[in-house]
Amino acid sequence: MALLFARRRRPTLVRLLSLLAIAGVTVLLLRSRITSDDHLDDRVAFRERLSPNDDRGKAAATAVDVPRRYGDDDSPVLPNVYDPDETEFFGRLNEEWGKGGAGVTLTGAEKEKADKEFSRAGFNAYICDRLPLNRTLGDRRHRSCRNAEYDVESLPTASVVIIFTDELFSALLRTVYSVINRTPQRLLREIILVDDYSQIGDKDAAPRFVSKSSHCPTELVPYTTIARSS
Repeated sequence: MALLFARRRRPTLVRLLSLLAIAGVTVLLLRSRITSDDHLDDRVAFRERLSPNDDRGKAAATAVDVPRRYGDDDSPVLPNVYDPDETEFFGRLNEEWGKGGAGVTLTGAEKEKADKEFSRAGFNAYICDRLPLNRTLGDRRHRSCRNAEYDVESLPTASVVIIFTDELFSALLRTVYSVINRTPQRLLREIILVDDYSQIGDKDAAPRFVSKSSHCPTELVPYTTIARSS
């Protein structure tokens, strides 16, 4: 009689253990899904912090289109400090030029002046000197890259090296601003500006214009060669 009772109880025990195992697997799957969603929310929030703009609802989708702007509250470079070079430089910028990668067409006296200045850089220096430093170009990424997701916290930091010789100052400064505005701050360790023996322009202008800014989130390291080293 005891043997018969034990045989009847064994299938019940097996079914109970099976139900417990299924319940455990279900709980693990649900917790994994919640954790994954949390990480996704973190990445979206990070992109929104990277590109704050007036249209916060589109921040995650347009991190490349609308770069983070700094210096809007004060002077773009030297807050509360009068600098004649800064005043002259930023006084000629046109925030409407080149939006979304659009071209700029000059006519009349402006075109004549631009043609005369072309030899300064081998391209339209007149327009370059007036394009906004935070110029937007639109999302030029390949469509297969637009939905790529990366765990920013797991990536190492990087140094960006910019090498130039007799570069037009506005083009150089726009390059520096673009690196800062379009790179997650945690990943950007420093920007190294290597002046390869320039003979024209203010060699210290770019570091001075950017590094003194209270809005500049990274270190600029200027370096000048003593001879042209290419």
